[in-house]
Amino acid sequence: YVIGAGVSAAGGLPSWDGLMTTLMAASEEFVGKYPSDKVKKLLAEAKSLHHTSDYWRSTEKIEQLLPKEEYDAVVRSALSTEGRQVPDVYELLWRLQPAGIVDFNLDDFAARSAGQNVRTASWNEPAKYQQFLLSGKTFLYHAHGQFHDRKSWVLTKGARDRVYDDQSHRRFIVTLLGTKRFVFLGFRPSDFTYAALHAMS
Repeated sequence: YVIGAGVSAAGGLPSWDGLMTTLMAASEEFVGKYPSDKVKKLLAEAKSLHHTSDYWRSTEKIEQLLPKEEYDAVVRSALSTEGRQVPDVYELLWRLQPAGIVDFNLDDFAARSAGQNVRTASWNEPAKYQQFLLSGKTFLYHAHGQFHDRKSWVLTKGARDRVYDDQSHRRFIVTLLGTKRFVFLGFRPSDFTYAALHAMS
């Protein structure tokens, strides 16, 4: 299974657009307090990109605009699952005993619902995920990072490009596409990730 933001939305987490709206509000508040020409320009560029649904580039501008601590805090607050119930769909997916789940969400709903025998790894842990197919055990692959590992987050175009240019990640995904049946959940056909995976197949 390949899961996107739509699956976690059932647990009260925001969509891509919802996360962008939250980040935009934080950016506007910051610019209101510290109205330098630089941050005003970045905010204008972020808004323009947001209006065209270019969320990857818009997030990149916001990451440049906000102080790192504030940017991280906004993302963590928006995507935290603390106090939230895991959506039933996650439990149902694991009960179907898939070979694995490729998770494109940063939240930890998939990890919280996985059994103890499920092997997990992020895109930046090739030594772990390269063993998935050899072991034959059920796996959970965090293709866009994990909530608790800031270095693994994939929310900007720059971070996205690094992941899709990473040869270990590409080989793993291409191998999966060539040997497993994929079921997509929580995506729109227009999503970059959906199109990128089809291009690799």
